Amino acid sequence: NQRLSEWHSNFGSTAIAIIIAFMARNEDSSPAELTEYLLFHYAFLYEDPDVIDKTRTFLSPFMLQLVATGHLQATIGHVNVLALNTDALIVNGIDGVVGICAAALERALHLIRDNVINVEDVLAAPPAQRKLMVKTPKAFNKVTGKETWTAHAFLENNWGSATHLFSKSACLKGRTIMRDITSMSWKLLKKPKSGLEDYLSDDDSEELDECALV
Repeated sequence: NQRLSEWHSNFGSTAIAIIIAFMARNEDSSPAELTEYLLFHYAFLYEDPDVIDKTRTFLSPFMLQLVATGHLQATIGHVNVLALNTDALIVNGIDGVVGICAAALERALHLIRDNVINVEDVLAAPPAQRKLMVKTPKAFNKVTGKETWTAHAFLENNWGSATHLFSKSACLKGRTIMRDITSMSWKLLKKPKSGLEDYLSDDDSEELDECALV
């Protein structure tokens, strides 16, 4: 259960890191402009965000990088659990993984668009501090009178519906595109450092306290 929770927790912070790294390389447009552009018609999902080609959905660089770093890298050398059929899940359960990745990226874009995460502040901070700034931001809960991270967290209650719909869409795309996603994502793992190291922490324990992660 702990390893599964760790696997789940990868997606939220890794998606934020991927989007921030992209924005760091695109100084001509503001984060607000970029997020609006990428969210419009779900452009962030397509191989070419300028061309909404339904036959190339889920093949964007964002998606491939998140599948690679959030899923494939995290499951290399996994222990097969017979009750969960994990060996088959790694190969055949890509529909669900694609759904999780798509929802995680949409969440990251919303957090940046709504200025819950301020990209300029993250980029201006020292690398060690950046890793803390891409974790789930806390928000004040008026009912409890305390700060909690659940309002913005990548939880079933917040993003379960979107994850399900994205996964259903991925399933309808067919095996060929799912194989393409897996193959292209594996190739990314063989490349040099992705540039995400400045934003990702090895410890995502703050997100492991809840059980309903998507």
